Amino acid sequence: MRRNNYGSRPASNMRPVRRRIVIICDDTETAVAYFEVLKQEVEKTVILDVRRACRHGATPTQLWQQAGEAAIEIGDPDEGDAIWVLLDLEADNSRRREAAAIKEKSQNHGVIKVALSDPCFEVWTLAHFADTGGAVHDCATITARVKKEWQRHFKETISKKSQADYAKLSPLRPRAISNAQKHHQRGDPSYTEIYIVVDHILK
Repeated sequence: MRRNNYGSRPASNMRPVRRRIVIICDDTETAVAYFEVLKQEVEKTVILDVRRACRHGATPTQLWQQAGEAAIEIGDPDEGDAIWVLLDLEADNSRRREAAAIKEKSQNHGVIKVALSDPCFEVWTLAHFADTGGAVHDCATITARVKKEWQRHFKETISKKSQADYAKLSPLRPRAISNAQKHHQRGDPSYTEIYIVVDHILK
C-alpha cells in the first residue's frame, strides 16, 4: 500500500503516484508567477504546490518554520517529494547570515531544501536571456536588465513583474539551467540555485 491523493489501495490497482513538491517563495511576485506556469506544464507527473511567504518581508527563519508546517501536511513523504524554500539574499548582511544558517540546517533534513539567489530571484529570470554572473548586489539593477532583455527578445514591455507572461520563457529554460549552473558552480558573485529546483521538478 502506498499513500496517494485518492487514499490507499493495492499497488496493482492504483494510479501512478505523482510526486508532491511544495515551493515556498520569498519573492512573492516573479517566483510565484514563474512556478505557476511550470505547475501547469508538469501537472501530469508532479503536484506542484506554489506558496507565497507567510507575510511580506518574512525572514529566512519564518520561511523555514512555514516549510516545517508544510512537512507536517505531507506526512510520510514518498520518494521525490520535497519542500523547497526559495531565499533571496539581497543586500542585507544579517539576512545573509540567517539564510546561510537555514541552508546549513537543510543539509540534514530529508524533505526541506533551500535554494539561494544572490541578490534575488531575477538572476534566474535573467539567465534565460544572458550568460552572466557578474558582481551585481542589488535587485533593482538585475530587474532593469531583465526588463531590457525582455523587450529585446519579445518586443514587449514589462510593467509589473507579476503580470509578465512567464510562459514565454519555457523554450529558453534549458539555456537558463546551463547558465545558472555554470555561474553557481564557479562561485561567481551573482548566482542562483533555482536551476536545482527546476531540474528536480522536471526529472
